[in-house]
Amino acid sequence: EFAKGNPLRDSLPVELRHTSAFDIDLPDDAVDFTACLNFMHHLTAPQSRLQVLGELRRVSKRNLAVSLWVDGNVSLLGKND
Repeated sequence: EFAKGNPLRDSLPVELRHTSAFDIDLPDDAVDFTACLNFMHHLTAPQSRLQVLGELRRVSKRNLAVSLWVDGNVSLLGKND
């Protein structure tokens, strides 16, 4: 809903979709760029992570970006407060 309210939305070549990361509702090689941000650490099973990465790769023509939260990040919390 936040992205739909962006005043620049109509001037950008972007289409918002609500779909499952495990079964993305797009054909193979459908987009130039795919981003997965702040999500993978919520998947505890390695097979689930591999499934999502496979789907992201399947729909991406060229580029894919994934941000990961790793255990080491937890120890950094609060040090710069």
